[in-house]
Amino acid sequence: MKHPTLIISVCVLLLIASVRTSMGFQTKDSPKPQTAAATNSKANKIKSQVRKIGTGGAITVQLYTSREYHGTIKWIDEDRFQIDEVDLKQVVSINYSETKKVYAGYGGKGFAGKRVNPTKSLIAVGIFAGVLALVAILTHVGQ
Repeated sequence: MKHPTLIISVCVLLLIASVRTSMGFQTKDSPKPQTAAATNSKANKIKSQVRKIGTGGAITVQLYTSREYHGTIKWIDEDRFQIDEVDLKQVVSINYSETKKVYAGYGGKGFAGKRVNPTKSLIAVGIFAGVLALVAILTHVGQ
């Protein structure tokens, strides 16, 4: 192989382009009409998850409107909970019935300034490391 650095650079650029493209094509789910029983069941599940994380715990909240909040739980009530939102620097009250998903913790800011889910970050790092290892092996075998 005459240009291993060029090959590695092209592979890295293709990987970055594919990750950014797949993120760009994600569709936002619109709120779906639900029955009262399904809504109540989902709200109870969210309430249980919030209580498990606990007051003072770091949390990411995704609403049905695709809005996300990141912060620490201030207090937990029967119908809603409040978080101290880190990006807005204010306390936000959130109803369980409006919440689609909750995650423990919140990731750091990505390249575009938007917070990145920690699980997705680990997956991306793993893929990147695998591609680099593959390129290194192929380069070594070709010499």
